[in-house]
Amino acid sequence: MILQAASFQISGLLTQVGDAGEVERVIAAAAIIGSTSFLTSLYVALDNGVDTGIYRVTTNLTVAGAVDTTTEVTAVTLVAVLSGISDVSTLAVGNFT
Repeated sequence: MILQAASFQISGLLTQVGDAGEVERVIAAAAIIGSTSFLTSLYVALDNGVDTGIYRVTTNLTVAGAVDTTTEVTAVTLVAVLSGISDVSTLAVGNFT
């Protein structure tokens, strides 16, 4: 999932993945909606205006709905940094093979 709205841009370092950190705040603000199986483990791309981070997100949702609070996010792991990709909205399926 690519979160490309300006309101989903991370303020500061891409490594702010701790409890209620900047990355969790942005994920909760996006209020991602889906089935329980989709929402318990997903990948999210976010930028900070300089680089783009690819994150593996784990949630504690047991029913379908939205990830809309930081308490529903149990783990966020930065798995890749795309250096120099300052605007996540420029990514497309063709960038990943």
